Amino acid sequence: MLNEVYIAFLEEVNLAKDINSLYQSLFKAVSSVFRDFRLQIWESIDDETGYSIIVDLTENKESSMLKFRVKQFPESFKRTIKKDFIQEAQINDELLNKLNIFYGIFLGLSLQESTNAFIVIALEKKPKELSQNEIDFFEKLRIHFEKALKKETLLGKKNDDSKRLLMQNENLREQDRLRTNFINNISHEFRTPLSSILGFSKMLVTKNSLNDSTKEIAQQIQHAAGRLSSLITDFLQINRITTEGWLAHFEPCDIGEIIKSSVEEFSSLNKAYKISYKVSDNYPILKTDPKLVRQVTDNLISNAIKYSPSGSIIKITLEVSDNKKEILVTVTDEGIGITRDEIPKIFNRLYRSSSPEVQKTPGSGLGLTICREIIIGLGGKIHAESESGKGSKFTFTLPVN
Repeated sequence: MLNEVYIAFLEEVNLAKDINSLYQSLFKAVSSVFRDFRLQIWESIDDETGYSIIVDLTENKESSMLKFRVKQFPESFKRTIKKDFIQEAQINDELLNKLNIFYGIFLGLSLQESTNAFIVIALEKKPKELSQNEIDFFEKLRIHFEKALKKETLLGKKNDDSKRLLMQNENLREQDRLRTNFINNISHEFRTPLSSILGFSKMLVTKNSLNDSTKEIAQQIQHAAGRLSSLITDFLQINRITTEGWLAHFEPCDIGEIIKSSVEEFSSLNKAYKISYKVSDNYPILKTDPKLVRQVTDNLISNAIKYSPSGSIIKITLEVSDNKKEILVTVTDEGIGITRDEIPKIFNRLYRSSSPEVQKTPGSGLGLTICREIIIGLGGKIHAESESGKGSKFTFTLPVN
């Protein structure tokens, strides 16, 4: 019969949904041997000078003894008990005796390394002597209950950790949503007065009646307002990447023409630099987003100009990969360069080199991040090669459809 009870116990333990179910399964198995008992778990406290009842189960509706403190645990028994032994002991605790608990069958239990614990079958009367079959039965119950309890405790901890992480993620998402809304709102609020500053400064620059010093001041205002407008655009774009990703509009695109147009525009506005391009023969027409490709090209050329001395050479090339599956666009300059340890960081959001030459040049630290996100969104890759003081080479690839 005990074998059948043990098998039923194992089945229930395997199906248990929580720790309470485990306790109920153990209580049911013990009830096959004892009647009128309380099933309890005692855990040592205060350096084992006392025990706390952390589980208390009974068939009747007696008052719960949870957190009840056992102060008079038999010293002789405590010195000889082993966690893997089943022992009987007389209980001399005054408060427990008042609740008609005078004897206990103790089964050693490992809950934590730092504490002793026992499964206690608490009884009013001295129990009958257990047969070897019953001792074996309780030992098997103890072993499998302990394993199941540890497993369930670990699972419960993992579930608690998962809930905590989910809550943290929810809080982070909410904070990110608030941050995104704030950036969008404040950026749009800046746009209106900025447009007025740009418009009026442009009018002042074109007025023939102004003297040279006043025109120079108006040009400085226009330049500063243009920089601020560019920063706001970068913030709005990086914000959109975070919330929506890039909404690319794919269409047949002549990358060579985009490079040519970009170079001609920058050359006319930056005559102190020698900006040239070279496009390989028979490059394919790609199906991609021409506006986004132009934005990346403009950004890379603009950076090359910003970080290169006047009179230096800036080259843009278009090539087709050896396997004909990609086109490669490269922007090479003769500027201040990038140290080897900084190259992996330059595409990170808001990253700017600590180099004094970089710090004195205006920038948001978002341009290369935006380039990377665009190119990835278009199915390509972007990387940099550089050496401090010897210029830089930025290359992005786009797939041939």
